Amino acid sequence: MKKIIIVLSTWIFFCVGSAITPSCESCNEGPFNFKLVSIAADVKKISGIELVGSQQVAYYTTETYVAQTNGIRYDSIGIDLFHTIELLSYDTRINFLNAAFACSPATNYQQLADMQIMSSENYSEGYPAGSDLKELMTIRQGYQLQGRYILAFLSNAELTEENLFFTFEFPPSQTKIHDITITYRLLDGREFNVFVPGLKISPA
Repeated sequence: MKKIIIVLSTWIFFCVGSAITPSCESCNEGPFNFKLVSIAADVKKISGIELVGSQQVAYYTTETYVAQTNGIRYDSIGIDLFHTIELLSYDTRINFLNAAFACSPATNYQQLADMQIMSSENYSEGYPAGSDLKELMTIRQGYQLQGRYILAFLSNAELTEENLFFTFEFPPSQTKIHDITITYRLLDGREFNVFVPGLKISPA
């Protein structure tokens, strides 16, 4: 009798374990698929963010950008990009074991293949009008305190509901009014553009 109980217990444990494993793994298959619909930009003046050359990264605040006669220092200007996304497809099947063992369904967002940031004016000696400025900028996803260089961000960039906040890391050669165009190129071949006019950026 004991042998029968042990065999039955082992069999039940094996069957339940086998069922749980694929059910949890199925959570990673991404039944919720989102696509990018549009992007929009808002320019901010930054206070308290890490200025280039300083060690202050504790906090930052933003306020509405208002053009000033002398311009605004390059690392005190931020471009906030907002994403509008929509649910493309989803799986409504209910798996009892997923619910019982708190497996969360995965979500799939579209990815960036590349990004281009251009100005209507010469930014510096090595970056004339129309050249790509993304090497000169960092990006924050959501409300991260520490920025990342855009090239590093593009290695695994998903376009979620979180905003992307762009800041300049290198000064321009002189104070000028820049009209900035930001272009997203997605892996599916689509492109999105946003135009940010009238940024008066100063080197100091």
